[in-house]
Amino acid sequence: MAKFMQNKKRAWTIISIVAAASLLLLSLIGGAVYLLFIRTLPEDLSIAGTQVGGMKFFEAYHLLAEAEEQYQNKDLVITVNGKMLRICQEDSDIDLQRFFAVTYGMFQDSDTTEMDITKHLSYDKDQITEMLEEFAKPFESSLVETKYEVRGERPDLTGATVTGEGQVLVVLKGNPDSSLDTEMLYRAIISCYNNGEFTLDFPLTSNPPSEPDWEALTEELCAKPVDAVMDMETFEVSNHIYGYAFDIEEAKTVYADAEYGEEICIPFAPVKPAALHEELKALLYRDVLGSYTARASSQYNRDINLRLACNAINGKVLYPGDTISYNATLGKRTPEKGYRPAASYFGSETITSYGGGICQPSSCLYYAALIADIDIVERHNHGFVSSYTPLGMDATVDWSGPDLKVRNNTQYPIRIEAYSSGGTVTVKLIGTDTKDYYVKMTYEVLSVTNYKTVEVEMEKNNEKGYKDGEVITTPYTGYKVRTYKLKYDKTTNELISSKAEALSNYSKRDKEVCKIKVVTPTPPPTTTPPTTTVAPEETTQPPESSETTTPGIGGNVGEDG
Repeated sequence: MAKFMQNKKRAWTIISIVAAASLLLLSLIGGAVYLLFIRTLPEDLSIAGTQVGGMKFFEAYHLLAEAEEQYQNKDLVITVNGKMLRICQEDSDIDLQRFFAVTYGMFQDSDTTEMDITKHLSYDKDQITEMLEEFAKPFESSLVETKYEVRGERPDLTGATVTGEGQVLVVLKGNPDSSLDTEMLYRAIISCYNNGEFTLDFPLTSNPPSEPDWEALTEELCAKPVDAVMDMETFEVSNHIYGYAFDIEEAKTVYADAEYGEEICIPFAPVKPAALHEELKALLYRDVLGSYTARASSQYNRDINLRLACNAINGKVLYPGDTISYNATLGKRTPEKGYRPAASYFGSETITSYGGGICQPSSCLYYAALIADIDIVERHNHGFVSSYTPLGMDATVDWSGPDLKVRNNTQYPIRIEAYSSGGTVTVKLIGTDTKDYYVKMTYEVLSVTNYKTVEVEMEKNNEKGYKDGEVITTPYTGYKVRTYKLKYDKTTNELISSKAEALSNYSKRDKEVCKIKVVTPTPPPTTTPPTTTVAPEETTQPPESSETTTPGIGGNVGEDG
């Protein structure tokens, strides 16, 4: 490069002094005292990159002598896309001091902070341009656009999971067109010398290949996932379909980091649907909405009735809006259905009837419905308090009378689970809990009516064999009870609300006790000697006849003519 520069006319020549020698002499003599000792340069004044603002003239003059050495001893190094061009300055004869002394007078009363020395430089523009055009040739290139293709086979996306190697998006990054703007580079070189700069990093003018339209590729090459959907009328769940796509953000990053002409591979991956068939199906019957277990009796017939009643309601499904009738579900309790006679209430009496005991499952169902917070359509309390539920939380039924009806007011179906085992009866309501609260039940006794003990007088040999002091009728205390439904926040366990649920009136029944009658003994009668009566003798006259008669044989006794 140095040889090349020597064979050409020198690129840079000495600064031409336009002012006449006479002006220089007048300037130096006339203003010497003022410039050297009194006048300071304007603040922030810069000459060829050297700050001289605020200095006295002579101070700036000597400082510029040091700056001038840089122009004489340093080369200007130009870097373009990693390649360098060096412009030598060893033959330059730039006299900044003289330039300063001549031109300063123009700026004495000016606020200009920078002197432009380029117009005082002498150089061969054609030579510099030729040099730059030769330097620019290797940077010329044509545009090659980016290309892509998909390799591999797409896996089956309809199963529960996706397996297989799958597909890859292969992108061949194109090459840009590029060029070196020599005219702009020339102006940058002149600016560097004006500012006292000796390194220049100059960019190429480049038009890169168009980056792939990743969003459009997604629409073209990818598949969106299809969620499983539950039909809220039939509650059938459709099958899901996995999506298939590449990561757009990752693709952008890999593409940006790749070299021009480099091939990059972007893998496709399954995209999980928001709702899978199995997960959506699992929403059905996943939660115990309400449950209650009651102690069952140990009577054989009653146990059979309990099992039959539980079997009748077990597995029943209530879809949203459905109402179940306990009586209708069990049907009439008859011997043909297997029901046995067992103790039951009739009015204020305890009687034996077919199906006795089936109020225990109905009461468990009622309590579970309260906890589940579903609608109670119909409910009746027993005539007397029940021992297997808290006060106010029982439900009596009778084929020809009271019934229990509850309605599913949730968005999902509810399945009833009921069974009698191990001396207990359990009823559960299984559904989908979407509530943000849970329920507890409590009750308040409004009044109490105590029973009395009544003696019932009976014969010692009474028909039922009661003994003296034996209880004939079990007593019940009467109650008036109000139940309340309490709702608590699931997260904080704070009480949200308290609402009256039902009012139950239970009758009192007196305690009847057998009282055997006391029998008073009857005294024996007084005895007297018996009286004897003697009949007078009869005189029998024989009949007036010559015939002889044998008494008692065939003759008419006492027959007269």
